[in-house]
Amino acid sequence: MPSSTDLGHPAKAALLAVVATLLGLAVLLGAAYELRQTAGMVGERGSLTVSECSINGSRGRAILCRGTFLPDNGSAVDATSVTMFSGLFGELHSPGTRVPVTRLGPGEVEPVGWRPSAVVFVPAAFGLLALGVAACYASGARLGSSRPDFQETLIGRTGRALMIASLVVGAASAFTVWST
Repeated sequence: MPSSTDLGHPAKAALLAVVATLLGLAVLLGAAYELRQTAGMVGERGSLTVSECSINGSRGRAILCRGTFLPDNGSAVDATSVTMFSGLFGELHSPGTRVPVTRLGPGEVEPVGWRPSAVVFVPAAFGLLALGVAACYASGARLGSSRPDFQETLIGRTGRALMIASLVVGAASAFTVWST
């Protein structure tokens, strides 16, 4: 009787490795793009002077803030009215608070800082997990097996390390998001 990790044929293990690799890379690339935004590497840096914040959604805690954007390198003449969606883990700011943001387009700003960045690491951890699974199944298929390899090849040991890293990154990100 085959185990739950036995796919029955090495070709199936190789196919799973390819699919998991593509999925993992796509998720990691998306997370990298979002991380660039939350780190303030894209767009125009500045601050949002909050005029009002509200909690939207009955099931989630999505926070929407409105206010005036003032660029870091500009003057009050450059100030524009914008809306900031802080997401499910955003912070409810009181009127008059200055929040560091990045302007991505007309009327669109995103919060900058550690907490929004930590939220991005959760899908990055999933991407690492998918790449780890892909590496283990690929090394198993390379050995002619339909089961994942965690020990015999460098690819398998790397896959195991990626899976462990994904658990550490995911746990640290979740702890950071929920504790701050």
